[in-house]
Amino acid sequence: SRTFMDYTISADPNNPNTFFIDPWIFEQESIELTFKYWSMFPSAKEKEILQKCVDDKKADQLGKQLDTIVKNWWKEKQEKPKENSIIATIKPLPWIEEAQSWNCRTTYQQLAGLTPNPMQEEIFHEITSNKNPAILLKAPTGSGKLEAILFPVLAQNYRLFLPLPTRSLLDDHRQRIQEYL
Repeated sequence: SRTFMDYTISADPNNPNTFFIDPWIFEQESIELTFKYWSMFPSAKEKEILQKCVDDKKADQLGKQLDTIVKNWWKEKQEKPKENSIIATIKPLPWIEEAQSWNCRTTYQQLAGLTPNPMQEEIFHEITSNKNPAILLKAPTGSGKLEAILFPVLAQNYRLFLPLPTRSLLDDHRQRIQEYL
């Protein structure tokens, strides 16, 4: 999985040419991209020339020889091109639609085996029923603020920014979130 700009891209473990993108902002159900490429396989003589440059520790000669070999290959390629292609498919993460149907109790039960308290239920409703939620939550220590924010955000597949005042609190939250995930 790799985060690029505002998107997370992860490969489909069942299909090496399919990738999931989150968030999915496109109207189509999937998008196909065609990648064309050419492969060069040096001849035995070319390999021998390059190896001699390596053995003689002549980096400048290696670069020149490699440049000549590639230019000759490309010139030949233009006369009789033989390209290969791969079709890559990008799709939304498959679990997003399923997660959006989770309700408050189901989400708390699925993620932590907990029953939500009234504050958590109210926050869950506010986050899941509001398209662009911005919430400031103030409650006593141990009242379940992290879960109140985290669980509906996970259920809706939103991005979450939690400003935390101390490193120890950050470490505690990271450990708890890892356990839930």
